[in-house]
Amino acid sequence: KIAFALEAWPENSAAGAALLALFDRVSAPAVRRSILYAAAKAAWPQRAALVLRGLRDDAGGVAGVALQAVAARPEPAAREAVLALFAEALAPQPDLVDAVAALAEPRTSETLSRWALHESNVPLQLKLVGALQKNSDALARAALLKLLQTQTNALTVERTIIAAEELALADAVPTLL
Repeated sequence: KIAFALEAWPENSAAGAALLALFDRVSAPAVRRSILYAAAKAAWPQRAALVLRGLRDDAGGVAGVALQAVAARPEPAAREAVLALFAEALAPQPDLVDAVAALAEPRTSETLSRWALHESNVPLQLKLVGALQKNSDALARAALLKLLQTQTNALTVERTIIAAEELALADAVPTLL
């Protein structure tokens, strides 16, 4: 309840300091998740420290909520920690894909491309297309073109067309015609 109450002061550094101290004192995943939910859109100076601590906590979904916080408001200090989690992932996880997309990190394009081309879960495909679009490097663009050529799911095709249009992928035109 404390975390929920302090969420009302997203600009107040005292609120951030109180939640950081609470995070360090309490090991219960439910409390830590609540603190990270409160920090998701906050502008506290302690937000980076909270997110980093959350990314290192693999108990009870705490790291997942920390990833959601990165997706809600990209945290530059968390970039390498998110990339380390990404490197360990054997399959796409929605919160991880959202965090990587928010960071627009080209170093993830190869894995995102592989996942996007083989993923059958449509909502996850859509997230992967969005992450590739934000990366917008050569690997991501090539994967989007490949998806346009091979994908049969209408929602994924539509989302990929939007990405191709926003990235001005001229190579997509023959496929679309």
